[in-house]
Amino acid sequence: MKNAYLQGSNLFGADLSKADLSNAKLNNALLDRSVLADANISNADLQGANLNNADLKFCNLAMANLSEAQLKYADLTHAKLMSANLSQTLLLCSVMSRVDLTTANLSNSQLYHIDLTDANLTNANLERTNGESSILTNAKLIGANLTRAHFRCANMQNVDLTNAILLNTDLWGADLTDANLTDANLKKANLTNINFTNSNLTGATISLE
Repeated sequence: MKNAYLQGSNLFGADLSKADLSNAKLNNALLDRSVLADANISNADLQGANLNNADLKFCNLAMANLSEAQLKYADLTHAKLMSANLSQTLLLCSVMSRVDLTTANLSNSQLYHIDLTDANLTNANLERTNGESSILTNAKLIGANLTRAHFRCANMQNVDLTNAILLNTDLWGADLTDANLTDANLKKANLTNINFTNSNLTGATISLE
């Protein structure tokens, strides 16, 4: 189904595991509870698609457009999302452990209570993202942009935020135990009630003004 035109299609509960949907037009499609494990959906247009409760384990979504899509309770374990567009995407309570989100755009997305354990978000854009109560244990956010993002009460143990931008970021109550914040920019960030135990803040810029 490479280059398939499936705009607005009803694919509720469909088994599309290992399917080739690269470059497909799936914007506004209904893919709730669909199985897309190991599928190739790279470069596909999924803008506004409903992927709630979908199985996307090991799925290739590199450079896909998922802006304004819904992925509530979806399983994206080990998915490839390099350079994907997830701006204004709803990812409430989804599982994204070990995903590759290198250079992905997650600006203005809702990451509330998601699992990003061991995820790679190097150079990703998380500006104005809401990641409250999310799990980012062992995640890589090297050079990531978290300007004005909200990560209140997030579990960020052993996270790598080297050279990350956290301007005006709300980190109230976050757990940054063993985190690497080398050369990170934390100007005007909300650092109230944060656990910085054993964190590396070498070269980090911290200013409340």
